[in-house]
Amino acid sequence: MGKHSGDDDLNFFELKNAKVHIYTAQPTWVAADEGRLIYVTVAEPDPAKRGFFKGTDSGWVNMATGGIGGVDVEENDALIVAGATPLDFVSDIAGGKEFAEVIDDGVGGVEIEVDKQIDYLELAGSVGPVPTGFTFDAETYRACEVIYAIEKYDGKLETGHIMMMHDNVVAGVVVTRRGSELLPFTEGNPAVVFSADIDTGPNPDVCRLLYTETDGQKFHLGVKPRPIRPNQIVNVEFVLSASLIVDDVPSTHQVDIRINTSDGNPVGAPGGAGGQATDVGTGSAGAGIDYTFAIQNPNWLQGALDGDIISVDVVILGTDVDATIDLGLAAIFGCRLGPTTTHIVTLQSAGA
Repeated sequence: MGKHSGDDDLNFFELKNAKVHIYTAQPTWVAADEGRLIYVTVAEPDPAKRGFFKGTDSGWVNMATGGIGGVDVEENDALIVAGATPLDFVSDIAGGKEFAEVIDDGVGGVEIEVDKQIDYLELAGSVGPVPTGFTFDAETYRACEVIYAIEKYDGKLETGHIMMMHDNVVAGVVVTRRGSELLPFTEGNPAVVFSADIDTGPNPDVCRLLYTETDGQKFHLGVKPRPIRPNQIVNVEFVLSASLIVDDVPSTHQVDIRINTSDGNPVGAPGGAGGQATDVGTGSAGAGIDYTFAIQNPNWLQGALDGDIISVDVVILGTDVDATIDLGLAAIFGCRLGPTTTHIVTLQSAGA
């Protein structure tokens, strides 16, 4: 869940579907940019090219020198978009219908309306299970909460929540329907049952909301979606499983440890991630004689990039021997171990 600060005209409650792109100069807009909001930083030398773009039909809106009218976006209490930083809003939900709408306030600011209602009119009766028309990208999202309302042609009404979820193969729903307090408005059971599947047709990797209608009446369906991405998993591992150093003189040998995020995005957990590198003690080199290695705890803060590397130091004492040092890695918090959990440092004498 995200929140905003700064521009009071930025009116939205969720920014989980935002992708940030850094532009230091106004790019050339193309048809694919329609419906996107993109900010250009104050590094652009031409003030007229600093601002935001919200679609090919609406053109460029100047935010004025110095990024006045820019937007600050915070996610999990961390600033992820500073004023006039480009913000590319991805509206990839509900069969191409906009999930976010950008509205120019006319004075250099912008309103973003998120979680818009989507209406599906004249859905057929006596059918099912068939698509409602509502879909979400199964590659991007793991689940989606849908607030819905049904209005049958014969006057029956219903409202509730649909929780859609999938495992890339099978999809299902949990439906919470209106309670007894709304019975005076329903005029009977609308006789609509929801289900879900993963589309295997021309648009694979799409999770579809289906319905079955048994009352023989057409109906209108209104939905408001809130998609949920898969949980981010952070792996920590050695970059290499082995390295070599000539140990005829005292020196410091660095061994690289990196993180990999499952979605390729920066670390999202507020607490970050941390590992611990230790001397396993099974190598042939003598600790305190040929080398020293203190336990080291590389930590990655929230926002650390996928593939970010932190090095740990092995102090080589310069005894000019042929031997090995065996290092091990543990996941301490916010992460799990990747495939490369051990690293062998080979000490090679100068005459070898």
